Amino acid sequence: MKRKLIDLDLETERRLSILASANGMSLKRYIEYILFAHGNEHSIKIEKEEKKQKDAVKNQLSILDDINSITK
Repeated sequence: MKRKLIDLDLETERRLSILASANGMSLKRYIEYILFAHGNEHSIKIEKEEKKQKDAVKNQLSILDDINSITK
């Protein structure tokens, strides 16, 4: 685990504090929670996008193989 210092303007801190309190968390814990959730959500999207790209390349290679076998 790494520690990071972040700067928040007063209004952002106030709003996040309200949201944290409404969720029964400290401000620190709430920020950690939303960053963790956000980071994991994006890593899943990135993995899915990489899989789509790999599948598209495989499909294109398959089509080229089919064309090459027909033209020979």
